[in-house]
Amino acid sequence: MDDPDRSGFLVYAMPSKPGEIVLGGNFRVTVSADGNKAERVDAMARTLLPGSKPPKGLEGDKPVAVTMSQLVSNRPLKTCVYTSLHDKVIFSAGMANDNARVWCFNGDKIFEITKEMIRQIEADSKK
Repeated sequence: MDDPDRSGFLVYAMPSKPGEIVLGGNFRVTVSADGNKAERVDAMARTLLPGSKPPKGLEGDKPVAVTMSQLVSNRPLKTCVYTSLHDKVIFSAGMANDNARVWCFNGDKIFEITKEMIRQIEADSKK
């Protein structure tokens, strides 16, 4: 994709494994305008988290939601949105460098999970 800050391109490397949701392991490569040179490589995660196996009796079922801590930024990254859209899963990311704020991605919807939201969910569940 076009680099919004420079004249070159941004290329994202995203790991995948058939039948699994893989979290982390993402890289962004800044490429020169002529496409001949990788000018910079940025790690978008500090680890690679292959999806965990479903519990006994649910083998083959895809998870509804996945979560991870994000250490490389105090704001959600494009890769969070990509994972939610690509794997058709609710994705949440805890921002380790931002007072443990948690962001949730559900398709094209993004929101912060706040204390007020959790209180409301707890109150609703008691009705």
